[in-house]
Amino acid sequence: MHLEIPHTLGKEEAIRRIDQTIAEVEKQSLPAGVVMKNFTKAWTDNVLKISFWAGKSVFGGTISSIITVQDAMVLIDLELPLDPEGLSVESQIEEGVRGKVTPLLN
Repeated sequence: MHLEIPHTLGKEEAIRRIDQTIAEVEKQSLPAGVVMKNFTKAWTDNVLKISFWAGKSVFGGTISSIITVQDAMVLIDLELPLDPEGLSVESQIEEGVRGKVTPLLN
């Protein structure tokens, strides 16, 4: 999944806000008994790579993301595990990501 979210903060402020928010998310509990394990994050200049396993009991998968912060745009590339029932939840995830990131960058 690829998302492009515009902003007017400048690259450095957008990076600061994203980094702060990721640090907070890393500490939060997830709803409905979902757990997050093996969280990794690494910045290389303006590119953030994140990976973690999320799931419940033995069901779950690894979610990976590359976030590229540009002067006026944040590019988010998400790699999601397949849903066990083969259902696409991509639109729900896109809506959730946009709902969190857009206010963060305003």
